[in-house]
Amino acid sequence: KCIPSLWVCNYQKDCEKGEDEFQACPPPDCEPGQLTCRQYMWNKTYCIPPHYRCDKTIDCIDGSDETECTYRQCQTDDFHCGTKPADPCIPKEKKCDGYLDCRSGKDEQNCPTG
Repeated sequence: KCIPSLWVCNYQKDCEKGEDEFQACPPPDCEPGQLTCRQYMWNKTYCIPPHYRCDKTIDCIDGSDETECTYRQCQTDDFHCGTKPADPCIPKEKKCDGYLDCRSGKDEQNCPTG
């Protein structure tokens, strides 16, 4: 079936198998403040929030969000972002600082107001 050329690379699957998006389409623009993965593939994560970078979870199809990371050793007084020992942790000063540092947002939950 034929589709209008404007429908090709519009980030919506218009052909049954999505071939209108599988060609060499440019990646979408990310929202301000988001990070971009190095490799773009249609219908895969390309734009990620900054706190997803170096959080020990691969979000980009090419793994670029976890490359060149220096994972810090958790200290005894650190805030743990998860429940498992291998989960990332952040310095306690980053808890309730108004910025998401943990993927789950746990560091900005149950914070004092005012």
